[in-house]
Amino acid sequence: LTSQESSDRMRGKPGTKVVFRVKKLRGETVDVPVIRERIVLPSISYVGMLNDKDGYILLEKFTDGVGQGVRDAYTRLKGQGMQRLVLDLRGNGGGLMNEAVNIVSLFVPKGSVVVSAKGRNSASATYKTTTDPIDTEIPILVLVDSGSASASEIVSGALQDLDRATVIGTRTYG
Repeated sequence: LTSQESSDRMRGKPGTKVVFRVKKLRGETVDVPVIRERIVLPSISYVGMLNDKDGYILLEKFTDGVGQGVRDAYTRLKGQGMQRLVLDLRGNGGGLMNEAVNIVSLFVPKGSVVVSAKGRNSASATYKTTTDPIDTEIPILVLVDSGSASASEIVSGALQDLDRATVIGTRTYG
């Protein structure tokens, strides 16, 4: 089976069993039973210091509660001496708009406009920060690429307007 076909067969109700027949290099086959479980991949897959001054947060998706997760990660990095933040949104396809606003809220004054949208029927919505920031001075480097979309674009767009923030984008072709 291809990797995708194997993944498709693994999907199912948690607690149920699927059996894979595996052919070893020596030619023998063995049945491998697998019990399906719910797998939750973290939205923040890495937090750490790059050196004595630079903290790094790799944010893979904007799921419920990720704004608080970024706040907690930031606080931990600040406690380790962080003086500059790298927020990596490469490959982040987006997610919940309110969580994007929550993340921007960490770095801009309360009441700041994050994004406004206008619909086809002239309906519009404006999203503003609703909480006090934790830091309005730290330099921020935001990394984006061709896989950064939706909420990632909102965060990077809102932060790039800050004098202390830089957004660097890369695009791969091939």
